[in-house]
Amino acid sequence: MEPPAKKSRQMEQGTGSPGDDRTLALQRIQRTVDGFERQLAEERHSVDRFLADLRKDIGVLAAAREPPSSAIGAASAETAGDVVLLNVGGVHFCTSRSTLTKYRDSMLGAMFSGQFALKTDGNGRIFIDRDGEL
Repeated sequence: MEPPAKKSRQMEQGTGSPGDDRTLALQRIQRTVDGFERQLAEERHSVDRFLADLRKDIGVLAAAREPPSSAIGAASAETAGDVVLLNVGGVHFCTSRSTLTKYRDSMLGAMFSGQFALKTDGNGRIFIDRDGEL
């Protein structure tokens, strides 16, 4: 058996056994992979922060934007006791505008805020092109 100092020098010089060389190569590869994983985590964190800031900015802009006076569906959503008739992918729903706008930061909250034109079907229901089956 070789003394530890001699084995260490052989590994540093690359003169050890092929198994030692493979071990060193695997260690270098693992360090490289670890570095890439740290870098990727940092980039993901940066992107998440950017998206959060962007969502805040969109919310501020949407809140500051004045609703257009000719929004399709906005007038019909406010009539008939605040009842809203929906056609979601061919499935019909009946709800209230206050339910749809309860969470202002949601997609439905934004859609029914009065700021956007809404498509209606042939029966006057507000059309949402999504799967309506629950």
